[in-house]
Amino acid sequence: MEDADFNSAVFFDCDFISSDFYWALAFSARFIECRFDTVDFRGANLTGAFFIDCQISNCDFSKDNLGSETNLSETSFINSPRKA
Repeated sequence: MEDADFNSAVFFDCDFISSDFYWALAFSARFIECRFDTVDFRGANLTGAFFIDCQISNCDFSKDNLGSETNLSETSFINSPRKA
């Protein structure tokens, strides 16, 4: 899914295990009751995305190998704590 375009997409009850969202675009995407385990979000643009009732663990939101940050501007984590 590297460099994928998920703008305004809605994901419900999905499991993302060892997935790659590296440089993905997910403007205003909705992730509802999804599970994220060991997902690479480096460099992804998640501006305005909503994570609602999600399980998020062991995910990488750090800078990518070119130094670009994961964009979490206006991103909402509702009942979706991020765990290391």
